[in-house]
Amino acid sequence: MPVQGGLFDGGWETGMTELVVDITSAVADTALDTWRTNLEANIRVNHNEYISTTRVDVTDTKATAHDGGNVYGPWLEGQGSRNFPVTRFKGYDSAREAAEKVGAQADEIGEPVVVRFVEAMNA
Repeated sequence: MPVQGGLFDGGWETGMTELVVDITSAVADTALDTWRTNLEANIRVNHNEYISTTRVDVTDTKATAHDGGNVYGPWLEGQGSRNFPVTRFKGYDSAREAAEKVGAQADEIGEPVVVRFVEAMNA
């Protein structure tokens, strides 16, 4: 019985590395979209100045969502010194909330990536 595909010809090794990067990217992109959605829902006068600085950097097995060191970041997350004692901005913790939400959904987000990988390995 002849067999073919990446599973049998050694392509799975390269494929596994790509799979990890693809899953990491999919989860990170979803987290960034969720973060931006949280901010857009809470910034009253949105000139897109802060939101446009948010981005994701992906390397092999690690992804980082960040705002490029934007000066407004700590304030928008409720960590700045000007937040004391209390302000009324409802968007505090947008990044943290996005990370928690997407972390709980990581399996669901990665599933289509794994399905494509398995299909490619069996082709």
